[in-house]
Amino acid sequence: MRVNLINAVLYGVNLSDADLRGGNLSGANLPSADMRGADMRGVNLRGANLLGANLSGANLREADMLGVNLRGANLRGAKLDEKTQIDDKWRLVWEVVNQGAAGRDLRGADLSDADLSRVNLSDTDLSDTDLRGADLSDTDLRGADLSDANLSGADLSFADLSGADLIGANLRGANLLGAELDEKTQIDDKWQLVWEIVNQGAAGRDLSGADLGGAYLSRVNLSGADLRKANLTWADLVNANLNGANLGGADLLKADLLEADLIEADLRGANLRETDLILADLSRANLHGANLRGADLSFANLSGTNPSGADLRGAQYNGKTKWPNGYNPQKAGCVFVED
Repeated sequence: MRVNLINAVLYGVNLSDADLRGGNLSGANLPSADMRGADMRGVNLRGANLLGANLSGANLREADMLGVNLRGANLRGAKLDEKTQIDDKWRLVWEVVNQGAAGRDLRGADLSDADLSRVNLSDTDLSDTDLRGADLSDTDLRGADLSDANLSGADLSFADLSGADLIGANLRGANLLGAELDEKTQIDDKWQLVWEIVNQGAAGRDLSGADLGGAYLSRVNLSGADLRKANLTWADLVNANLNGANLGGADLLKADLLEADLIEADLRGANLRETDLILADLSRANLHGANLRGADLSFANLSGTNPSGADLRGAQYNGKTKWPNGYNPQKAGCVFVED
């Protein structure tokens, strides 16, 4: 007799090694179900909730799994075939878990909320990949080998990286907000520091000379921080709080400072060439000797500053840019652009 569990609600149910062949479990709510080794050939699971379920070793050949919630589900050793109907995202997760992905090109893939614990992802191109976790099911990368992987631009927010190997990984522009590291996580010193800043803040911290080039520091509190001569080239500082920070001699080449708070920041001798300062608040900042050539100052607030000591040649501004009274940006070589 075929099992009928249509729309059933069975939290944590034990169905390990069960014979569910040809059964109907469509729409069933089965979070954290134990389905290890279950025979589920030809089963209808369409639209079921298998959040955090253990499907290791389950036989899912010819099963209909379209629309199934597999967030945090263990697919290790599960058996799928060409007749198994499953969303592309979860088939990819299944492939990565069971076949590994060392050296594979997974650019831009959606691997969010997946159980990728202990998977070999060394030297894999994961640039711009979605590896986000969520409140109920973090992307599980515990013990994963991510050594020398390209994680540039990847979203690792709230991913569990406990015990993971990230040595040599490229984390340029990667979002580490809420990512979980522990004493067994192996990560280069630069990115360990970035993780600390993102998750613990750095208000008033001494970061002079720090290498933060390419770091994702959006919305981070760096107020009053000592960032003298720090490397912040290409850093994402969108909406960052740099109020009163000392950025003297810092290199911010092509950094993104959209809507950043730079009120009373010390920018003496800083390299802000080709930076995005749209909507940034630079009021009362010290710009003496700062290089702002080619920067975008559209909608920026420079009231209370003394731009005459800065190099503004080629900097863009618009009708909403606020300058000190009497200051003529065109004489300084700035370029007016339409709002």
